[in-house]
Amino acid sequence: MLVRPEYEDHKHGWRAGRQLLLPGRLAIEKAFHIILELGPYENEEQYMERVGQLPLVPAVTSVLLRQQTRRRWKPQMLARLISRFPKVQELHYEP
Repeated sequence: MLVRPEYEDHKHGWRAGRQLLLPGRLAIEKAFHIILELGPYENEEQYMERVGQLPLVPAVTSVLLRQQTRRRWKPQMLARLISRFPKVQELHYEP
């Protein structure tokens, strides 16, 4: 199997296009800091506004909403969230 160089990132635990090491706690906190820095939110409108301020993430091309999350997704929230992924091509929803 030919592995493209951009799929190799030993520093971040990626080998041959697969993530072998999970990110550390600090990396995860850094990724979610932008969402949680102003929380907890007083109401849903505040939360929706914050989600709308999130940066665009063009690397995301597919979204999977698992039944296991046991979360009800309101259509407005999904629309706002998915709008942050400008290159999304697939949306998989497990009702």
